[in-house]
Amino acid sequence: MNKKENKILENFKKWIEGQNQFDEKIKNACPIREQARSNISSKKLYKILSVEGLEDGQLDKVVKDFIKNGGEIKSIKGNKYFIEVSKGNFYINKNYVFLD
Repeated sequence: MNKKENKILENFKKWIEGQNQFDEKIKNACPIREQARSNISSKKLYKILSVEGLEDGQLDKVVKDFIKNGGEIKSIKGNKYFIEVSKGNFYINKNYVFLD
């Protein structure tokens, strides 16, 4: 392979890498219908979700379900995700979850 072909190949490889990074940025910008998991302990999650107005019985079920199985992001409101789990749903700051 000559220098010109080598340079073309290198440029193509860089372009492909850029496309992968672009796809990841788009995915993170609009994660609706993506699976999310807790980035915090169950103890901190209890404190955060109790402020969100969940009843004690429902709160326990929702926290355990989210810690064990994660949940699906249904919508975004400001810096919070609206997450649905099989036992209920809640808003949580996007910094407290990671995409699965």
